[in-house]
Amino acid sequence: RELWAYLTRTLYQRRNSGDPLYVQLVVADAHFLAHVDLHGTCFEDETLATGFGAHLARPLLRNAAREGHA
Repeated sequence: RELWAYLTRTLYQRRNSGDPLYVQLVVADAHFLAHVDLHGTCFEDETLATGFGAHLARPLLRNAAREGHA
């Protein structure tokens, strides 16, 4: 969680200074899964993906998690 909090603050500060890092990051641990993007937007969820996979894979991952397969 500490790394995720640091990345969130750093990417938000860089966005505000006009020098954003163009990244999407997923931070994972045994009991923690979180996402942060170039705007400093952050959230936690049970399933995550970046890039185009966020549009294609996340609905499939959510359905599998709901059914208990993940």
